Amino acid sequence: MKLQFPVLKSLEDKKIKEPDSYLEEYRERWKQSRLVYNATELNSALFVRGMVDDPDYKDTLRFLLVNENSIPKGVSNFILPELKQVDKENYYSTDRRAVSVIIRKLKKILNIFPSDAMTWIDLAFYYSILGEHSKAGRAMEVGRSISGENAFVLNSYARYLVHMDEPDKAVWYLNRSKSIKENPLTMSASLSISTSFDISGVSVSRGRKLLENFAGNSFFKSDLAACIGTMELMNGNAKGAKKMFKIASVSPSENTVSQYNWLYHKHGFRLGNEFDNLSITSPESEVNNFYVSKEYKSCRAKLLELHQFQPFSDNALADAGYISMVGLNDYDFVIEMSDERIPRPHMSFKELNNLVVAKLLKGKLGDIETDLLLLTKKVKGSDDENVGVLRATFGLYFLKTGFIEKGVRCYEEAIHFYQNMGSISSAMLAKHFYSIAIKEHDLKKYTELRADIVPYAKKNRKFELILKDEN
Repeated sequence: MKLQFPVLKSLEDKKIKEPDSYLEEYRERWKQSRLVYNATELNSALFVRGMVDDPDYKDTLRFLLVNENSIPKGVSNFILPELKQVDKENYYSTDRRAVSVIIRKLKKILNIFPSDAMTWIDLAFYYSILGEHSKAGRAMEVGRSISGENAFVLNSYARYLVHMDEPDKAVWYLNRSKSIKENPLTMSASLSISTSFDISGVSVSRGRKLLENFAGNSFFKSDLAACIGTMELMNGNAKGAKKMFKIASVSPSENTVSQYNWLYHKHGFRLGNEFDNLSITSPESEVNNFYVSKEYKSCRAKLLELHQFQPFSDNALADAGYISMVGLNDYDFVIEMSDERIPRPHMSFKELNNLVVAKLLKGKLGDIETDLLLLTKKVKGSDDENVGVLRATFGLYFLKTGFIEKGVRCYEEAIHFYQNMGSISSAMLAKHFYSIAIKEHDLKKYTELRADIVPYAKKNRKFELILKDEN
């Protein structure tokens, strides 16, 4: 088990009772000859032992990052692996040790009931938490082959494919199923994914027809009606949207409540009192409500809860970091949340960038160059937005380390980059951090930046961008 699932913190006593001869040999080889092979050997040995704070771990990691272009692909995949979500102990569902125990239990169940499709889907979910995506994929395939027309199994499989960046494959499986003709949940999944990723899918008219002909429980119509209603509103048909959401409100799901809540806050869409007195709620809805009402601490707490509910994605953690830094000026929280959560190479760009920014704003510059190097590597192949984020973060780094001209140039380039993209919100966020960093060096520039930010924040209800003395 230890070899299959390297731990971040040793399960045994940290005190080494006997000398670790293998580790010392690796250290000596690295000391004698700074080669890629020796760096990889020592880095992996320290990682498996949970010794990620060891100076040699940081030294070899830095060496491998600098020499990434000249190392084998396997080594590159090791130092920049797929994300492996390992949460703090109070989020038990993503603790590596707890998940390993759950997986063993699920496998025992499958030894007795090998045709239990639901358990195969659960097994896939927990494998995905560990980052064991090939095993998760195999478990998903088995579950789908056993009960591929079951709406839960089919939708779980489609959701997994979306998280693996294969939305086209997800839509293909949904649309070729018999379930798409008779189950609103399958139809809703197909329409949602097709719309989100601009993929040719089933027609909306087929979705409406299924709603009209479906004779089952109203709860199963809820998601599909809300999906079509959202599409109607985005196409300018408010009347059609209200008609669909009235259908959805008869027996709404959590997804429906979240969708209505988002449309209400984002687009001012108001149905009436159908959703006002519902006891049902969802973490997403509560996040939106707390954010809009400027209850940022509660918003952050709900985002952490959302991450517990959806541990395969760290978007909620990234948003919690944003709220902490911008809405609460609580940089320590971001550092405590992410600094020892998982090793830096396993973090997403967003989470690592939040951590770097928080450390810079707190003046904690230890190992910051390695973190910035990792961020640079993670930008490769990512979306354009992250290119601007990296440029702005380097601007903050230069300003905080005394290279004022370089810092100003980086921030100005980032802002110009965002403006050319048409991403005004990102440009304003860059200006926000720019203003905080430049204030002690150029008060005139600070005033100029704040004069741009405050009207934008008020107009777009992004009140977290407004500083206390500007209220």
